[in-house]
Amino acid sequence: MSVYLSLLLLGLVLLQYLWLLFRLQRHFRVHVTQKKPDAALPEVSLLLPARNEEQMLPACLEALDRLDYPLDKLQILLGNDNSTDRTGAMMEAWAATRPHVQVVHVPAYTVEGAFQNGKAAALATMARQAKGDVYLFTDADCQVPPTWARHMVLGLRQSAAGYLTGVTRVRPNGLWARLQGVDWWLTLGFMKVLDDLSISITSMGNNMAITADAYKRVGGFEKVKFALTEDFAVAAAIRQAGYAGRHEVQPEVCIETAPKPGFFSLLRQRKRWMSGAIGLPFYWLALLGLQVLYYPAWLVLLFFHPALALGIGGLSSCFKAIFSAPLPGGRALYCRLST
Repeated sequence: MSVYLSLLLLGLVLLQYLWLLFRLQRHFRVHVTQKKPDAALPEVSLLLPARNEEQMLPACLEALDRLDYPLDKLQILLGNDNSTDRTGAMMEAWAATRPHVQVVHVPAYTVEGAFQNGKAAALATMARQAKGDVYLFTDADCQVPPTWARHMVLGLRQSAAGYLTGVTRVRPNGLWARLQGVDWWLTLGFMKVLDDLSISITSMGNNMAITADAYKRVGGFEKVKFALTEDFAVAAAIRQAGYAGRHEVQPEVCIETAPKPGFFSLLRQRKRWMSGAIGLPFYWLALLGLQVLYYPAWLVLLFFHPALALGIGGLSSCFKAIFSAPLPGGRALYCRLST
C-alpha cells in the first residue's frame, strides 16, 4: 500500500513539473515593457533592516553602491535592529559619506510588547521615515544587481500593482547551497505561474517593492505585528485592500541570497515560512504539500523498488534542469539558477 501511495505522490509531483513547464513556456508575462528616462522615475525609499550581520553587510552595501538609479531620487534607510556586533558601526561609517543614506537605530524593543515579529517592528520603525513614492525591500544577506531598483520600480508602475516581487537566486556555494537553490526556484516557479494566471499569492520580503499609497492604506507593518511572516501578511493586507500583486522574473531583478549554513537553520526558516503559508488558499497548500512529501515518498520507493525510484529521480532532475534553460525569446528563467 505504501508503495502505491508513494507512486501516486511522485506521479503528481511530475505532473506539477509538466504543468509548470507548459505554463512558463506558453504564458510567461513580462511586466516591464518600456524603459523610462531618469526624469520620469519616482522617488524611492530602500529599506534594509539588519541584526548582527557584520559578515554579510559589506557585500550587500557594495551592491547598493552600484545601483543604477538617480541619487537625488533614492533614499536608503539602513535599520540597525538591536545588533550586538559591529553592524551599527558599519552602517554609520558607510552612511557618513553618502548623503542619500540614513541609519535608523531601532529602539531596544520599546515595541516588543506590541510586535510578535522583531523584523516587522524594525521595518515599521524605518518606514515612518520613508519619503519615497515606492518602497523597496531587501535583506542584509542579499546582493542586488545594478538594474534592480530601476526595473522593480518600472515593473510596479507598468503593471499598475500594489506590490511587485522579484526573483531570488541562492548563491551556489557547494552542493548544500545548490539544493536550497532548487527549493527556492520551485517555490518561485509556482508563484510565477499562478501570478501569470492573475492569482497573486504572496511576496518575498528580500526582493519586494510596494507603492507608498498601498503601504499607507493598509497601515503598514504595524497592522501585521502579530504575524510571524511579515511579508506574507503585508502582501495579503494589500490584496484585501483591492490592489494587485505581480511577480517579475527577469535577470534585472534577480538578487542573490546567502544559503542557510546548516540543516537546522534551514529547518527554522522553512518552519517560519510554513507558519505564514497556513493562511494561503487550499490549492496553494496542496501544491506545497506535494513538494514536502516528494522526498519521503521517494525514499519509500527507493527501499522497495530501487531501480524505479532512481528512474523517477532522474526524470525529476531532468525537469528541474529544463527550468533553468532559456525560454522563447531568450528569457533565461530564474537567471539560470542551476549554473
